[in-house]
Amino acid sequence: MPAPEIRRTYREHTPEEHQRWLELRELVEQDMPELIREAQEDLARAKAVAMQEPTLSGQLRRAIAAKGYDRRQLADLTGFCAGDIARFMCGTSVDSELIDKLAAVLHQELRPVG
Repeated sequence: MPAPEIRRTYREHTPEEHQRWLELRELVEQDMPELIREAQEDLARAKAVAMQEPTLSGQLRRAIAAKGYDRRQLADLTGFCAGDIARFMCGTSVDSELIDKLAAVLHQELRPVG
């Protein structure tokens, strides 16, 4: 029996939810500035390494950077959530369908690299 397909759902936050998120984020930033700084540095390092990968994924990451798309724009264009795009940009394993959709959106012909 094949495994069921797992799909994430995404919805826009209500203005109240967004405001609450901003308030909570500010509290965290005030309470843990060092932790946030370290997390941002780790994320930047992971993204820099992923951007240089001599792989198909690295090719797509470089195309995304060259075209100036942000993760929300790509989420709208691909139908995947912004979190999936962020994970892809940092080199985390993602659904191959996302890679196919990114290639189509970016008008990239994927060829083996190496």
